[in-house]
Amino acid sequence: MAAPRAEFREEEYSLIGMTEGSLADPRKYGMGPEMMHTACYRGFYATYELTDEALFLREMTINDKNGNYPPIGGVEPARTRHEATYTGLKEIIDFTGKIRLAKDFIEELYIHMGFQKPTAFRTVLDITLKNGRPVKINDRSQK
Repeated sequence: MAAPRAEFREEEYSLIGMTEGSLADPRKYGMGPEMMHTACYRGFYATYELTDEALFLREMTINDKNGNYPPIGGVEPARTRHEATYTGLKEIIDFTGKIRLAKDFIEELYIHMGFQKPTAFRTVLDITLKNGRPVKINDRSQK
């Protein structure tokens, strides 16, 4: 499974790191994630959007251990036999800490299994958030 995706300034990035804590948490919405397959042990994956105002949960796919998929922010999920996908979400993620976004992957540096190292990307940004709002952006691409 690829790293979580994040849109920032109308470009798509991979979310390749963060300080302690979590971003989206299905438990907050009354669900109990259960492993989907060997590429997704935690039972869900998400797509985020970061604007100058806030970090938003935009999409989430989850396998709930009890098949419980309540609406999130008024959005009903599209369900399959083993999972549900919520699209069109606009949930603010109240996260304080740093996230690392990367894009422009260098194929020759691909490592099988696991997440790719920051050095395998041409563009790497460290973004400090306070209560879901970006307060500092550090471009680490040259390092």
